[in-house]
Amino acid sequence: MDDRANSIYGGVFNEEVCVQFLTMCEKHLLSAFGELFTECKSKENWQSVLAECLGQVDTFGEPYFQTEVAKFLAINADGEELFRSSFIIFLKCMYNRPGGPCMHIRLTVPPFAFFMRTFLSEASIHPFVTTGEFFEPTRSPVDKKSTAVDVLRASLRHCTKEYVIAQEAHSDAPAPVGDAPHPWESASNAPQLEAPAPSPTQLSIEEQRSTCDPPSNGSVQSDLAASEKALGDTRLVPPEFKDLDRHLAALPQVKNPDKRSRSESGARSAFQVHLSSELGKRIEK
Repeated sequence: MDDRANSIYGGVFNEEVCVQFLTMCEKHLLSAFGELFTECKSKENWQSVLAECLGQVDTFGEPYFQTEVAKFLAINADGEELFRSSFIIFLKCMYNRPGGPCMHIRLTVPPFAFFMRTFLSEASIHPFVTTGEFFEPTRSPVDKKSTAVDVLRASLRHCTKEYVIAQEAHSDAPAPVGDAPHPWESASNAPQLEAPAPSPTQLSIEEQRSTCDPPSNGSVQSDLAASEKALGDTRLVPPEFKDLDRHLAALPQVKNPDKRSRSESGARSAFQVHLSSELGKRIEK
């Protein structure tokens, strides 16, 4: 493995769970935009056309990204769990810095649909994607993996900005106290009235498992050890997509509710259909 490959698997991608999630995301990136690349290749000035089409991704309505969530999870049954674990590990890498101050972190794990929109939007502006090089079969697998790393890191940073509040913890300040525990809280992670101040080598992590609201004073408080234990907890409440069935029924190509058979049959998602429509608009100009 050359130096470029070694540099990919550093930081958060030194953890197996993050490497597995990265592989899922790389494959999904190829799946989401590969068909558009193939269609554009037969057009005049295809790279410009490809870049223009990709430039519209951030303007797509939420239902189109919901269909990509459905496609991703149909292929990767543990995709949400790996995303949650990767997100928490990313926060540990970001804020548990040697020689840095002890941090108190309040977070809400983002809905997976928010991550998917962020991931595809970040990919749509990455130079290796907009030029089509990512989809060329002759390109090095290391270059493609490096592109997926760039996109995933940027996506996790964006999720952090939207769903995490990080403050320097002071040893003489009392630990934050949350509201009464919700029914899904266990006694072990319920807020405590008294807690020892975190040491300089620890993070204080306060998590709210709601997928709709940003961190608040009613968050569930836990220390780093509890958060690490939660990484393997399969009972965690997954993000809710309240209107997903209604959105899927209203969109082309997704009227069949069997997500797995749709994925295995190679049917195009509504996201891909919409990308093709953007291509048609630009060819008509």
